[in-house]
Amino acid sequence: PMSNNAWDSVAEAYAERVEPFTSQFAAPLLDAACEALGGVALTGAHVLDVAAGSGAVALEALRRGAKVTATDGSGEMLRVASERASAASHELATRVAEGTALPLDLAGGSLLATSGFGVIFFPDVAAGIAELSRCVRPGGAIAFSAWGSAEETAAFQLIPTVARETLGEQATAPPA
Repeated sequence: PMSNNAWDSVAEAYAERVEPFTSQFAAPLLDAACEALGGVALTGAHVLDVAAGSGAVALEALRRGAKVTATDGSGEMLRVASERASAASHELATRVAEGTALPLDLAGGSLLATSGFGVIFFPDVAAGIAELSRCVRPGGAIAFSAWGSAEETAAFQLIPTVARETLGEQATAPPA
């Protein structure tokens, strides 16, 4: 996996070149999560966006009225996300933290924990999914996106398998 220094060095380029593509998945990710939570709106709810990168999911949650904390191992990625939120007149709380070892004070505080294409970069997917789960309050949910379907990308078959093994019956797949 890329080091945090490497992510720091590409933060601006990522926001300019990659996020225009990945950001189109932020709204469907949040839509599926809200539906899984019984059709709730995010207005006023706390959302934790893990491995937030330059902020695609965090910004979409802010647009929906959520209070968002974005975490990422790269301080530069979070700086870019924060600047983008400010430019859109939103306040984004940020914390430099690895997705597989989130700060203890984040435990149980969120209705929703998300990771838009971040889980796939965790060195230990199971630990990352467990951390997202630890950070949601009872009745909350986690939602994450990954590249390709299991049929298209054999390596990504690990993610739903680990999610089911880690979360048991709580793990449900979104509609295809």
